[in-house]
Formats: sequence, structure tokens, C-alpha cells
Amino acid sequence: MTGFPFVRKRGFVSLIACLVALGFTHSSTRGEGETVTEADAKVARRSAKVYLKHGEKEKAAEQLRIAIQGNPNDKETQKMWAQLYKQPAKAFLKRKMFDKAIEQFELTLEGIPHDIESHYLLGWLYSEKGLIDEVNQQFEAVLQQEKGRKKYEKEIQQIREKLWALKYNAGVEALQAQDYTRAVGEFQSAEKCVPDRVDTVKGLGLAYLQMGQQEEGINAFLKAASLDSTDASTYIRLGVVYINTGKHQEAINALRKAHELKPDDPGALDKLAIAQLRADDMAGALQSTEKVLEIAPDHLRSLSRAGQLYVMGENFARAAEVLQKVVEQKPDDKIAIFNLATSYKALDQLDKAETLFRKSLEFDASDHEAWYQLGVLYDRQNRLDDAIQAFEKVVEITPANGQAWRALGQTCTRKAKTSEGETKQAYTQKGEEAHKMADSLGAP
Repeated sequence: MTGFPFVRKRGFVSLIACLVALGFTHSSTRGEGETVTEADAKVARRSAKVYLKHGEKEKAAEQLRIAIQGNPNDKETQKMWAQLYKQPAKAFLKRKMFDKAIEQFELTLEGIPHDIESHYLLGWLYSEKGLIDEVNQQFEAVLQQEKGRKKYEKEIQQIREKLWALKYNAGVEALQAQDYTRAVGEFQSAEKCVPDRVDTVKGLGLAYLQMGQQEEGINAFLKAASLDSTDASTYIRLGVVYINTGKHQEAINALRKAHELKPDDPGALDKLAIAQLRADDMAGALQSTEKVLEIAPDHLRSLSRAGQLYVMGENFARAAEVLQKVVEQKPDDKIAIFNLATSYKALDQLDKAETLFRKSLEFDASDHEAWYQLGVLYDRQNRLDDAIQAFEKVVEITPANGQAWRALGQTCTRKAKTSEGETKQAYTQKGEEAHKMADSLGAP
């Protein structure tokens, strides 16, 4: 019998020598374009089996790579590759040695790229490290296979929900800490975990708005509205942003939608009235404000706005009625006090008007409008000295106020007519000078 002589010399070395001589091992280095045949794969697999049996893992892996290249779907080859890498990976995972487990699962997938369990476990390991992109990559590989969907879809969703909660809460904490750049990053990570969740998109929108990135904020809230068109708060937020960016018609549209969704919410109507005011729609603003007061009769801001609009519309009786409520609730509201004084003056309740104009001046002694209204009031009462003093205060504060110069000239002229001698002459001269100033400023 002829053949290769078998020499018993530390068994394994001699057996490997036999394999080499018989052509049962292959180098993992092959020329460019050289194809590994199924026959080559079979030889390499046999070699790998021998190497595995004797603990030569690196050499076994080298042969298995050749076998996989020649026949990637061979079950026996995959089983040996799993023995090399997957089994140790699961052992490391059981001992919570996660870094080593990740390394071994990655090697497992080099040889068995469609191994569902390895993809799933590697995705879970990445989730423990918060590596969202890597998690998604592994879980998508699982879910692309029908068997993977049936076995792991529920577990994957639970892991993604857990990751979403971690990232979303981190985003909220960053918002509260006014770390808006970090908030954007956390919300973006949450979006990767569970895409198109309204809370995530709205959080992202808020972070952008706080960073001054108005367009990005608007786009985020528009997306939130497209995801859930029944959430009135989204349209309210959009309306506020549009108001702040001067897009008044867009604000009106958004806030009307919010009101449709939540007709009993005074907040949407209140902001709608603001948008209508900014758009110079006084009638619309008053209508929205009155609707607010039907729902919430003591809504302070709406009472104040209604009073202002009634004054502008010269409905002074109604203005006085609502502004009195404002002043009772907020005695230091300077605007309400001034508008209420104006209403009382128009209603010829001059004592009440004087008291409130004087109160306005307690808040701000340089309030030239309050001084002017006092001057007009005193002139009407024929208190000419007080009127002159008030008008002089106005032109002292606002020297280019032609209207005040004209009023001062007219009051001085009236005073001169009721005076005699030097007093008459002084007021005549003062009146003429005041009229000249008014003429130079183009006052009627």
C-alpha cells in the first residue's frame, strides 16, 4: 500500500502535516479575482474542524472564512463559526461582560450575517450603551426577516420605548436646565428610537424656539400638527410663534383652528384676539375678546383689552364698566387706569377722571399724555392756571409736541382775556409764542 507515511509525533502536528500534504488546508490569502469554489470550501471546513478540535481558534477562523466565502449558507460551517464566536459572546453576555460580548457578536455576524439572534442580542447590548444608530442597524436587520419579526418584534418595540423614554426625559431635563443645544440632541435621539411621536417633535420645537431658531421651531410644530391634528395646544403654540415673528395671518389661522378644537378654552381666543389686533382687525379682536369674557368673565387681560378696544371705538360707557373691574383686581395697571380716566373724561365724570390721571402721574411723572389730558380737563372746567401748568409740563417733556404748544397758546390767550395790565400782557405774549411754536411744528 502506497501513500503518505503516517508518523506518530505529538499527534496534532503530524495530522496537520498530513492535511497540508494532501491539500486539505488553504491559505486565506488569495489573488485578486480568484474564486473560492465549493470544493475549496469543503477542504477549508475540514481543516477548520481539525483546528477547532485542537483549540487552534485563529487558524480555524482563517479556514472558516475561506469556507464561508465558497459556500456562505453551509450549515456545518455556520455551526463551527458560531462555536468560535457566538457561544463565547453569549457566555460573556451572561456574565455581563458587555464589551467582550459586543466584540464576539460582531465577529459572529462577520461569518453569519443573517443570524437573527446575534443581531437582536447585539442590538440589546448597544441599547444598554445608548448607541441609538447601532441599535437601529441591528434591529432593522432582525425585522427584515420574517422569522425575526415573529420572534423579536415585541421585544424590540419595548427596548425602543425604553430608550425613547430615557432620551425624551433627558431632553426635558435639558430644557428645564436651559441647555437647549443638549435638549435638541436628546430629542433627536428620542426621535430615532421611536419616530414621529408628537411629544418628541414638540419638545424639539420648543428647544429650537428657545435657541432663537424660529423656522426650525415652526417646522417642528407643523410636523406635530400633521401627526396629531386634534391637539389644540400645538396650534396655540404655532399661533404664538407666528405672532412673535410678525406672521399675523398665519397666527390667526392657527389660533382659529385651536378654538375649533377647544371652543371653551379662553387661552386660544385670547391669543387670537392678540393676533387680530396685530393685524389691525379691531372688530375681530373685540369679537374674540368678548367671547373670552363670556367663558371667563374675570379674565384680566381680556378685560383690559376689551376696555382699550371700547375706548378706541368710543364706547366709553362699556369701557368704564370693564376697566373698573381691571383696576379693582390690579390697582397698579397703568394702562387700565389711563384708559379708565379717558373714559370718565369722555362721560363728563371729570372728578373721577382727574383722580385717575393724577394716579397715572404717580406711576410716571413724565407721562406727557396724562399731563395733556389733565390740561384738556382743566381747560374744560375753566381752571386756566392749572391747564396752563399741565400744558407747560407737556412741552417741557416733549418739546416737539405741536398739539400741546397749540393748546398752551389757546389757553394762554383765554387767560389773557380774563386778565388785566401786565398779567394780560404776559399771557398774551406767552400765547403768541406758543402759537408760533405750534405753527413751526406744523400743528393744526
